[in-house]
Amino acid sequence: MNDILYLEAKGDHVKFYLSDKIYSIHSTLTSIEQKLSPDIFFRVHRSFIVNINKINTIEGGTLIIDRYMIPVSNRFRAALFKRLQIS
Repeated sequence: MNDILYLEAKGDHVKFYLSDKIYSIHSTLTSIEQKLSPDIFFRVHRSFIVNINKINTIEGGTLIIDRYMIPVSNRFRAALFKRLQIS
């Protein structure tokens, strides 16, 4: 689990992004989210869940993890900042 950078919903599949590999499974992001540890993973967008320990930078409405840019929706931004203790 600690190797996962983030997850992305793509239609009826979820892609798991690791630093060196990408895996895809037939599932919904919501069903995967229920199985993930809330201590490590946080939903930042309708289509993205991130490993909060892997966040490098936050620039406006975008997270940077490794070399990937992940959007943060307005709906989840305040909760993310609270979780990361950012004012």
